[in-house]
Amino acid sequence: MPLVASTIPNLVSGVSQQPAPSRLRTSGERMENAFPSIVAGLMKRPPSQHIAELATGITVGDTAAVHLIDRSTDEKYILLVGDGDLELYDTDGVQQTVTFPDGKGYLPVSDPGPRMRFVTVADTTFVLNTDKVTAASAVTETRTNPQSRATVFVRQAIASVAYAVYVNGSLAATFTTSDNTTAGTALEGTSDIAAELATSAVSNGFTDAVTYGPVLSFGVTPGDTLEVTDEFGGRALTVYTDTLQEFDDLPPFEEEGRLVKLQGNLDDGTASYWVSFSKGIWTETFGWEAERELDASTMPHILVKTAPNTFEFRENAWERRKVGDDDSNPDPTFVGFRINSLFLFKGRLGLLSEENAILSASALFEDLYRTTVVQLIASDPIDVASATGRVSTLRHAAAFSDELVLFSDKQQF
Repeated sequence: MPLVASTIPNLVSGVSQQPAPSRLRTSGERMENAFPSIVAGLMKRPPSQHIAELATGITVGDTAAVHLIDRSTDEKYILLVGDGDLELYDTDGVQQTVTFPDGKGYLPVSDPGPRMRFVTVADTTFVLNTDKVTAASAVTETRTNPQSRATVFVRQAIASVAYAVYVNGSLAATFTTSDNTTAGTALEGTSDIAAELATSAVSNGFTDAVTYGPVLSFGVTPGDTLEVTDEFGGRALTVYTDTLQEFDDLPPFEEEGRLVKLQGNLDDGTASYWVSFSKGIWTETFGWEAERELDASTMPHILVKTAPNTFEFRENAWERRKVGDDDSNPDPTFVGFRINSLFLFKGRLGLLSEENAILSASALFEDLYRTTVVQLIASDPIDVASATGRVSTLRHAAAFSDELVLFSDKQQF
């Protein structure tokens, strides 16, 4: 190849490994001990200055995991993980005090560099060990089993009608209303009918029968069959244990803490949900034996600044499931799998696991369960899988403008 003579104005474009005809004239093949500047041109690289030796107790060398915590122009820290330990230094090389109330078992002993991921928000740094398999468990149930209580709701008072309640085909309580023809035979109110049914239930062996206004409540064995008759087409009495069709079927009064599952309206596609009677109103809650919590020992830990030059590395307090059950509000999809990466996006903490991207509730990093199952709220957590016909394990995420780009082993989304 003949020599080519040409004028090169500068080399501010740095190094390019493209063939000479393809790269810019201001790029070089190799640059040693030099620093290109648009203002000053090509200069000698500025020297580095040895400040201090960090992590003298960590012997893993180049495989240590390193993270820079940049709180402000005057406060920066260097976080190092290795040999099953964690150390923190300021930019002057002064080691900071770090306490470990939950121990150091979450930190990897060998090869921490490719295993650790970090995300810093204000004074909190989320620390992820990608080797840990996450877990969730049921919270011990302390409420009364809804199937062990029968509720009879007296909806209407009708003259000269026999109200009757049956358990497993046997009469449990009965009362016949007055004919309402004279003052002495005036029709009883719904609360009075419920009280008379309670008296009858006690005489038939249901000694724990109590009333709450127009509601009769007594104990039964889970699985018992309940029936009511009122000679009015079933519109005067309603009976249930743990299930009703719609919210409008609920009585205005009930036992404190009473738990009921509403199946929803099939016409409008309403999902089933659970409600509890508390302080005079019905509120949405989690189902019977359906409260769940994430195992904090397997989830990302946090490094928190607690005082000047003092930090604490500990398990994070993740929110429990507050509403629904395994069907309507399941565990996040990372449960039972490894979390591959951490990121922040639009005020949410993001987690990548298998083929799924999971984002926390808006501005609530610890909340990974829905806050209601009655409707979909924009601020609730997001849990979606990559749309592809082949397995694409997500490894990394990058925010670009208003979009989130996800990278897998095979493609990006």
